[in-house]
Amino acid sequence: MLQRGKIRRGLAAFGPIFERLSFARPRDRRSARRDGTGNDETQSTGYNPEFLWSYEVGVKSQWLEKRLRLNVDAFYYDYSDLQVELFTPPANAFTQNAAAASVKGLEAEFVGRPLPSVDLYANIAYLDAQYDS
Repeated sequence: MLQRGKIRRGLAAFGPIFERLSFARPRDRRSARRDGTGNDETQSTGYNPEFLWSYEVGVKSQWLEKRLRLNVDAFYYDYSDLQVELFTPPANAFTQNAAAASVKGLEAEFVGRPLPSVDLYANIAYLDAQYDS
């Protein structure tokens, strides 16, 4: 869902050259899984809710009468009380809070149409996820 966005058009004497949509959105989210209790005597303490601050910034643009498209997006997720599943033999799974974690990344997409029947696509993505404590 786009919260804030602005579309700009570049104009020349012969018509539109490019369109651009830029956006930025910070969000505060809680996990759908709230605090709970374990289903075994060994995990009777339960777990706390997971919190997430997410930041995202990006640009979606079209150039040359929509024959060239470039989309770029950067994001950062900051977790506290991250919930993780722990598996113990024979077939038990428990939810516990890990600690703090962060995820950052970048995505870029390029689409070009040099001829009416030829489309070229290129995508690249970078992701760095780690536990902070």
